[in-house]
Amino acid sequence: MKKIGLGLFVLVAFMGGLTFAAGSTSSELKSFSNKLENHKNSLLKNLSGSENKLRSIARDNKRFSESRLFNAASCLGVVTGENQTLDYSVLTKNLKNSILNEYIKLDGEIKKMSYGIASGDSLIFGNSLDNFYNQNALKITGLESDYYSKSAQVRKTYEQYIKNNEALLETLAGRIDTLAKVDKAMNEVNKSFSGLNNAIDKQTNLWKNLENTRTDLGKSLDSQLSQIISETNGSGDAELQAKFLSHKVNFLKKFEKESKKALYAVFSENFDYGIYQDLASNYAELHQMFDNGSGKVNCPILLTSTLNFNPYLRDLDQKSSAVVTGMDAVTYALNNNSLNLVSLEQKLAAKISSSLSSLTTTLLRDFRLMLNAQLPQQKVEKSEVVANPSQNIPAPIVSNQSQVGETNPVAPVKTTFTQAFKKGQYHEQVKSLQTLLASWGLYHGTINGVYDKATIEAVYQFQLKYGVVTGKEKKKTGYGRFGVQTRAKINQLING
Repeated sequence: MKKIGLGLFVLVAFMGGLTFAAGSTSSELKSFSNKLENHKNSLLKNLSGSENKLRSIARDNKRFSESRLFNAASCLGVVTGENQTLDYSVLTKNLKNSILNEYIKLDGEIKKMSYGIASGDSLIFGNSLDNFYNQNALKITGLESDYYSKSAQVRKTYEQYIKNNEALLETLAGRIDTLAKVDKAMNEVNKSFSGLNNAIDKQTNLWKNLENTRTDLGKSLDSQLSQIISETNGSGDAELQAKFLSHKVNFLKKFEKESKKALYAVFSENFDYGIYQDLASNYAELHQMFDNGSGKVNCPILLTSTLNFNPYLRDLDQKSSAVVTGMDAVTYALNNNSLNLVSLEQKLAAKISSSLSSLTTTLLRDFRLMLNAQLPQQKVEKSEVVANPSQNIPAPIVSNQSQVGETNPVAPVKTTFTQAFKKGQYHEQVKSLQTLLASWGLYHGTINGVYDKATIEAVYQFQLKYGVVTGKEKKKTGYGRFGVQTRAKINQLING
């Protein structure tokens, strides 16, 4: 009886097809499965073709979207900053994943119906398969259209803008290139400097200890400079106080720079730490002037700047390469123990500590001299004694009955000036010149090492005072110029 029943069941199934939930037959389910598979394969094939089309568009876009001028226009916000060459791969990948996820879901529904777990109307389910294909086919077409339209619009906007503003974009692109070159050079130098310090610290803690000493000396110097200001400006004059505090900031910066230089003077035969500092200073200055606060370039400000960028590029590759080569050579020697700092610790500690102490003493002396020189008609009965008694160098003496111009100049530090300076140029000798002119009451600006307008005016006053110029010349090109005659006269006065 069981065999008869089973045979009848098979016969019915063969004649009419198995009937599953809501009347779906095995042949219908097989048809659904084949249809879904064909739709998926067709969609993926079409999507692959679209990706090839978009790749071709992107390749064409690359000719302008990766150019210097496009980057400049993008930085100004004239055109979109979106990547015009790579987004197509992301877009097609996302759509492919979406198609496959829908396919998996529909395939799961077919399997559920075949097991009788789920039910559904065959006609409605068949329509859902058609919708799967049609909707995704539209998405593929839309993807091509949107991408091409967007790219074409960006290109049209860019080409129209460059047609009217090519010179402007060339200027901006050149300045962006300058920042990029400085950044690249500084990144390479910093990488070498980091490697050097790691190699030092593996051998000895001396530099860490000396850095702590340097920090403590800086705090002590800060306190002593404040004390000198308090002693010098006894009347509490607000304008004078502000000027003195500005000088204090610059002297602390001077200590910071020179004290760090002293730490690495032992490697001076391999690299010039001063050049490293100059490179770092240029890098910091440019970023301070042109960063927008989020680490990106503020291109409108960069474009309208009147800054002369040439000094930042002058010998940049040569200087950075020399510093990197020297630092890497020391690092290699340290890592291979051909240079052993441990055996030199005591000698190095004494030498560097002495340099730091001497630097502090010199700065205190020069600071006191500068402040005294800027006091209005100050009467000094006795010479000021500087911090180091062994260097008993007097400050300028100005009586109530005489002007600064009637006193003999007293140089803060003996030096010999050897070169002329261009307006806006930075040089260590300019600091010495500014300090000297300030001690004579001729310079009233900041000791910043820059041959700026205030320094030029002070040099001109010196020229008038000592007859280098009369003020009546027809050609005034030499006024304020630190030329041969001016240098000769100033060197004669300070060195005898």
